[in-house]
Amino acid sequence: MQLVDDHEVRRLEKPRKRGYLSVFGEHELIRMVYGSRETQRIEYATLDHRLQLPESKFSYLVQDWSQSLAVEMSYSQFYAVMNNVLNLEIRVSSLERMTRHYSSDAESYWDNSTATPAPQGQFVMATADGKGIPIHKASNDVPIADHDPSQKPKSDRKKMALLGAVYDN
Repeated sequence: MQLVDDHEVRRLEKPRKRGYLSVFGEHELIRMVYGSRETQRIEYATLDHRLQLPESKFSYLVQDWSQSLAVEMSYSQFYAVMNNVLNLEIRVSSLERMTRHYSSDAESYWDNSTATPAPQGQFVMATADGKGIPIHKASNDVPIADHDPSQKPKSDRKKMALLGAVYDN
């Protein structure tokens, strides 16, 4: 089989497993794949292509919900909600990886966007919102949950993630 970039691959002898997590639960897909050798990475999977599966094991809906809800609550709260509502276990580390993956597009978006000057005599609105993100430290450090909120806040426990927007009427 020849891929789009004229790279030659062959169908590997053994079917390969792939995990897939949707709102209906976790599934294991067994499918035939293409690559250069058995021990090398998979270069093409016909089933993945036909079903338009995402690169990660999480369905597009799960990815969308995770990113939409993660801006409203902490990752650990999101984990609890998804576990209680849909009986899905989506680890905090997976949510962090998804966020890092999606954030990689932000720089090119801003590089390709152009600022539009506001017309004279109209309102220009600006808003900003911040969310404290817990810092994960080494296992011998005191966990963030051990902080007593009745005392003064301790520095270096959270970093602030800021989001801003500017628009006109």
